[in-house]
Amino acid sequence: MSYDFKLQDNDLSINKTGDIILSKTKIELSRQWVQIRLKTILTEWFLDQNQGVDWFNLLSRRNTRAEIDSVVKRVIVTTKYITKILTYSGGYNPETQKYSINFSAGAEGGEVITINNLEIT
Repeated sequence: MSYDFKLQDNDLSINKTGDIILSKTKIELSRQWVQIRLKTILTEWFLDQNQGVDWFNLLSRRNTRAEIDSVVKRVIVTTKYITKILTYSGGYNPETQKYSINFSAGAEGGEVITINNLEIT
């Protein structure tokens, strides 16, 4: 079984006694990991510069929505414990310059992960 620090609003989750809370279930871990993977920009993480999505090139070039969604879906389905994408929608808002992602995915054990309005800036 895997464990990871539980994040809340992109920060460590701490209980009332000051202890760091851990994510312990596959559903918690996969939800958190897929969000981290999608929000990490390629070369951003100094320990492994191959991690992340090349958002600069994906959004700054004239890529089609289908091309962008293909990259996003690949990140989702290759995240540990996620087995398949059940629903997906994504779209770029040129006014806010954000790409918004909504999806639900099947996870090991038959559970479903739903993430709405994950914004990439």
